[in-house]
Amino acid sequence: LVRLEAKELFKKRDCPTTINRTDKIITMPKVLNMWVMAPFFNAYFQFLGVADENICWSTETNEQMGKEGMKYGAIDPCFPAKIAQAHIHQILFKKKTDIVYFPAITHIPTFLKGIMGETTCPVVQGTPLVIKASFTAEKDIFSEKKVHYINDALDFSDISYLKKQLLSTWKKVLGISKKENSQAIEYALDSLNNYDHFIESNGREILENVESEGEIAILLMGRPYHLDHGINHQILDEIQSLGFPIITMRSIPKDKE
Repeated sequence: LVRLEAKELFKKRDCPTTINRTDKIITMPKVLNMWVMAPFFNAYFQFLGVADENICWSTETNEQMGKEGMKYGAIDPCFPAKIAQAHIHQILFKKKTDIVYFPAITHIPTFLKGIMGETTCPVVQGTPLVIKASFTAEKDIFSEKKVHYINDALDFSDISYLKKQLLSTWKKVLGISKKENSQAIEYALDSLNNYDHFIESNGREILENVESEGEIAILLMGRPYHLDHGINHQILDEIQSLGFPIITMRSIPKDKE
C-alpha cells in the first residue's frame, strides 16, 4: 500500500533529461509537504492546459542525489529539509525545465476535527526560501540556467485566499484568468479528495483482511515524506517482507463507521 500510495501521489513522471518543446515545463521537488499536495498540483496545472508530459517531478531521494546536491549549505538539523537542496540541484542540472515550483505551504488540509489550526512546521514553511538563498548566494544559478524559481506562499486553510495567492502567481506566468484559476482550484481539490478516498479504500481493505484472518497490520506514524525510500531507509519494506502489511495515517478510513 505504501508504494501504491507513493505512486498515485506523483502520477506525472519524472522530468525527462531533454525536451524540445515550446510549452512551459513546470518541475516540482518531491519533498516535504509536496508529498501531501502532489495530486492537487498535478490536477491544477492539468486543468490550466499544461501538457501532461510537462508537469514534472524530481525523483525520490537517493544516495547519489545527496552526494551531488547537498553542497550549498544549510544549518537546519532536519534531513528531509536539507535534502530539498539535492532535489532542486537535480532539477537544475539533470533535467530540462522552464519553471521550478516549490511553494511555501503555510497551512495544509487535515482530516482532524476540533483543532486550533492547520499550520505547517516552520522549517517546512521556510525551506523554499532557504533554497532560494542557497542557489543565489554566491551566484544566481536559476538565472544562469534560465529557470524561473517560484516559492510563493500558499494557505490551504482558506480557499478564497488560496485562489488569490495562486492567481497572483500564475496570472502573468501562464496568462490565466480569475475564472480559470478558480475552476482549476476546485478541480484540483476534488482530485485531492478522490486520491484520499482511493487510498482510504485500500487501507480499509487491508484492515478488513487482517481482522477476518486474525493477523496484524502495522501503522506508520510518520510524516508524509516517509513514503520516500531515500528517507524511510526502506524499513517499511523490511517489515512487509516479514508478512506484516503497512498502513499509513492517510490510508486509515476517516468515515464515522
